[in-house]
Amino acid sequence: MTASLSTATDAYSRRLAEFMRDAVADYAIARSQLAKAKARDTKFNSTEAVTALVEQARRSFTDLAKTGEGGEMLLFLLAERFLKLPQVLCKMDLKIDSRMHYHGADGHFGAEVFVRLCRRSQYAPSCIRAGRPHRW
Repeated sequence: MTASLSTATDAYSRRLAEFMRDAVADYAIARSQLAKAKARDTKFNSTEAVTALVEQARRSFTDLAKTGEGGEMLLFLLAERFLKLPQVLCKMDLKIDSRMHYHGADGHFGAEVFVRLCRRSQYAPSCIRAGRPHRW
């Protein structure tokens, strides 16, 4: 890898990490909790409630070496920010121990994300681009 390509890759990786860091509360905290915190902060001209939720969101991630939480967050950001799919369930909010994963809710909208991405791709099967029923 050339030095300029390596530098560019490092810059993109750093920007992705910053993007994910800044969106941690959006992913890990339920929208209703964020709305209440924003309302409280507006009422008292403060940032205390939202700041507390951001810290809670950061602490909710596991510190295990092998985890899929980062990938799940990337999928969430892709689905919500770019495909405009709403978050239906905030599973991080359901965790009772930050050292454990919340099992059982993965991939519920993954097929929808896949279909929407494929519809935008020239390489997608014609049935997906046309929006006709398909079999998995």
